Amino acid sequence: MRKRLLAALATAAAVAGVAPGVAEAHGLVQRQQLPIPQWLFAWAAAAVLVISFFALVVLWPQPRLEQHLFLRQRYAFFCGRHHPLFGRTGLAEGDLQSENFVSFTSDQIGGMLSPLTIFRDQQGFSGRIVASSSSLEEVRRLVIAGFGLGCLPVHVVAEDVKNGLLWRLPPDEGIADVDIHLLWHREQKMSRAERVFIESLLGRLASAADDAGSPGSSY
Repeated sequence: MRKRLLAALATAAAVAGVAPGVAEAHGLVQRQQLPIPQWLFAWAAAAVLVISFFALVVLWPQPRLEQHLFLRQRYAFFCGRHHPLFGRTGLAEGDLQSENFVSFTSDQIGGMLSPLTIFRDQQGFSGRIVASSSSLEEVRRLVIAGFGLGCLPVHVVAEDVKNGLLWRLPPDEGIADVDIHLLWHREQKMSRAERVFIESLLGRLASAADDAGSPGSSY
């Protein structure tokens, strides 16, 4: 709160330094006959602007959500065992461009998985989105069934690749990293169990970050 107050005072001082000009720029001072001197009206209008800036800085609500990077997921292209590309080696990205896709509902511009959308657009992929779901398990099931290619978290489907249900496709480095964040309300009254859970989880995440040399866990 003290920092916000200091920032407000600094803003007020800066505005006050150019007060008459600011007031005139906002159209508060017109070149016409006024019942009071124009300079007095300009300073009064400037005072209103200063008070407005001060109120915005001090009274603007602070975010009440705490966040911490929980997991960084690497997404890559996969196809199921019934798909024509399954088991083929030496494939290039161009071999995927006309294939149909199974997608997530958040795989769109502005969605959480928008990096996947951007990648397909930049690479000129022209295949149709034949099915979409908000459920990871549903998208995984449709890809395994051969409805189309899918972009899935590498660590989640590692066992499916090992068991011959899915085949990883190029590019070898994957498509994009998508971050998952842990969020909680900083002012919420928590039970002892909730506090212990968050503190323990943050401790484990900090230890994992120290071991990996980067924030959060990465897969």
